[in-house]
Amino acid sequence: MIKLSSSSAEIGIGATEKKTDKPSSDELIAFTGKLLTMSREEAKARAKALGAKISSSLSTKTDYLIIGENPRSKYKKAVELGIEILDEETKAILPNGAPDEWNKPFLNMVVYGSCLVSPEELLKGLKQIEYDIGRTQVHEKWAPRVIDLDILLWDNLILNTPYLTIPHPELMNRPFLLHLMAMLSPMDNIPVVSKTFDTVAYNNLNTKDCFLKSFTLSPKFVGIVNITPDSFSDGGLYYDSDQATKQALKLISDGASIVDLGAQSTRPGSSIQPSKVEYARLKPVLDNLSHYMKANDIKVSIDSFWPDVILNVLEHYSVTWINDVKGNLDDNTLKTLQVADVV
Repeated sequence: MIKLSSSSAEIGIGATEKKTDKPSSDELIAFTGKLLTMSREEAKARAKALGAKISSSLSTKTDYLIIGENPRSKYKKAVELGIEILDEETKAILPNGAPDEWNKPFLNMVVYGSCLVSPEELLKGLKQIEYDIGRTQVHEKWAPRVIDLDILLWDNLILNTPYLTIPHPELMNRPFLLHLMAMLSPMDNIPVVSKTFDTVAYNNLNTKDCFLKSFTLSPKFVGIVNITPDSFSDGGLYYDSDQATKQALKLISDGASIVDLGAQSTRPGSSIQPSKVEYARLKPVLDNLSHYMKANDIKVSIDSFWPDVILNVLEHYSVTWINDVKGNLDDNTLKTLQVADVV
């Protein structure tokens, strides 16, 4: 298994998806929001070095507004005045003394898939793709390139040859890759360091800002149906089993990948219902959806922390997930979940 495929992508460190115009001589620019890569004064100094003029306020004469985090009222005013708005451009990972023109926008993507050839054969194929797209075979290290394809991981394989190293030798130094891997396979272990991607990404402060510029090519949505009379969001709307069934099917039709059925309200002040009451609420809805689940037309998650409810559901229905808000299920229930291959 190679961690190469198309579930997550990011406007990477040093990149923006939008146009990359930079303020030039005599243009009037303003800043708003917290900049992620430098102080406001540093940013102003760089803009002045390019010949731009700095403004603390906005007017019809302002050419650009450069925004960081939480841009507030200036952003709204810039939209009203028709001022060009630019995202903050972060710096690419470059060696000291690299030419300014090397700091170009780029997009990072992590692809996950299976492969029938060896890592070495795959690498040859990737290099051929690079060549076909237009990457030159001879180039300076770290210089901008049209495309750069690498193998990050291959299951638990550890490989070190003159031409290929797995895991990728710079993986742990690339927060914009670590957080994508955490989004894609949070519980997968990173060989050599023996830590999961979610742990590494969580402990790496540099990954925090990466999430702000990330997106998923094929996002998975979870639809929620509360079969309760008192849930704070939709309590009472789907307490009737037929209404709950219709809503579950509608959510799938609207694009949900899985529907989470909850028959226990956890709103503040609500009374915890016994497991028998919870199961009695779930059963008629699950009966209605049973043939859809068997045909794999709908994936169902059950929101419950009662072991006997979970075991009853697993015995009679083809559910996909168990959503346990307490996280303290007993060993017997956990083993049953493992045998049933339910997440």
